[in-house]
Amino acid sequence: LRDIYNKAKENILDTCIGCGKCIRVCPVISGTELQGQSAGAIQKKVLNFLRAPFHDQALYNKAFACIACFKCSDNICPENLNPVVINELIKWGHHQAGFDVPSYHEPTAPKSRQRILSSLQTDYREYCRISEEEICETEAHEGVVFFPGCNVYYQPDKILAARDVLEKTGKPYSFLPGLDNCCGNIHMLTGDVEGAERVYAKFVDKLRQLKTKKIICW
Repeated sequence: LRDIYNKAKENILDTCIGCGKCIRVCPVISGTELQGQSAGAIQKKVLNFLRAPFHDQALYNKAFACIACFKCSDNICPENLNPVVINELIKWGHHQAGFDVPSYHEPTAPKSRQRILSSLQTDYREYCRISEEEICETEAHEGVVFFPGCNVYYQPDKILAARDVLEKTGKPYSFLPGLDNCCGNIHMLTGDVEGAERVYAKFVDKLRQLKTKKIICW
């Protein structure tokens, strides 16, 4: 993952022409100290940060307030770069430089928000159905794994509905709850790329052990 990000950063620094088109469509900019500055000037500051991270509250707000609406990546860049990745690189740069970054809550923790909120919205039987691992070992099993991730646990009815749909097919599958398995996305949101590598490697190892051929998301 770090190799991918470093290559992405090199490509952005080599390719970006600093036109600022991605800045102009960003709905977050108007709520930060960057409002009123020219898009080109903002992009120049972004590129300087990628070369050598420096503390700048406006860039911090630009990256960490990103709502992942993907307007900036919808065929906006004339060089076909992905501005969402630029925000991720800014967050990683803050993390690497030791600047203050938002804290995150491990969804796998015993008292994570996901566990608490999903338990409040379900009865005991339903909660067990979305939180307990179920490994299918029948001969008909074809390496299919349902992994809902952690975010949907704020709305557990969607996981329950997805399981109902899967069971209507009559085909066996294994269920890996998102509360005990982490893909690393929650770490990425705060620029903790190293933490993301740690948890997703563990998850991938588990998928290998199950001889997974297909992953189904909710």
